[in-house]
Amino acid sequence: MEDFCIRHATRDDSSSLAILADMATRRLVSFLWTQGASDGQSPFEIGRGVIRDSKNSLLHHSHWQIAEKSGIILGGLNGYLLTESARAIPPVAAAAIVEPLNELKALALALALALALALALGIFPPYLSSRKHEGSRSVKASCALPRSWRKAHQHMKSP
Repeated sequence: MEDFCIRHATRDDSSSLAILADMATRRLVSFLWTQGASDGQSPFEIGRGVIRDSKNSLLHHSHWQIAEKSGIILGGLNGYLLTESARAIPPVAAAAIVEPLNELKALALALALALALALALGIFPPYLSSRKHEGSRSVKASCALPRSWRKAHQHMKSP
């Protein structure tokens, strides 16, 4: 498992991130990308462009972490802070279509907060621990956690 790591996504990951986003939303984002596509244009061409270049998009590559083993992308996590101005954006016509996705995001936020609490308390899931657990393989926390999380966790442990 030494060659497994979680890292920040880059522009070069945009094609893979478009596929991951589409899988995670059960083809919702490709449906939405299709709405803006020209005749004969692939929705994934639109999605790659959004993820690669649209810094204001919540799908921009800067909002992603990538799980990778031996240079092969295994998965990704899209996360971002919703500012007050983002919350004030009026609902769009497609709101009914994206409502289930927004419910899923709320659940994911709750799970992320639970993980953050576990990290703050020093309770690591086996895959984030630096020691081996019976019957499972683990990864060093320094590889598995984004740098900002490691720094915050170290700060919380200091007296």
